[in-house]
Amino acid sequence: MKEKRILLENAVLKQAATLNPIHMKQVVLALEDREYAELLEYIDQDELNPTSVNRALKHLAATEPNLFYSPEKAKDLDNGSN
Repeated sequence: MKEKRILLENAVLKQAATLNPIHMKQVVLALEDREYAELLEYIDQDELNPTSVNRALKHLAATEPNLFYSPEKAKDLDNGSN
């Protein structure tokens, strides 16, 4: 469980930088909620799929824009559908 938290924290640090999270820890906590956690895919036990993190961040920015200074930049995140 703790390992997954660290993986998620690292992924948020990398993927959410353009959205300028107000509090990174709040974004991580939100992504642990079932609604967003179901969007996350693991490549293996040690790595999150970056495109799945982007999809979860897009959804989070749309439903909880108050977590970010720049939620409108979520549209620029690659979600692997191109």
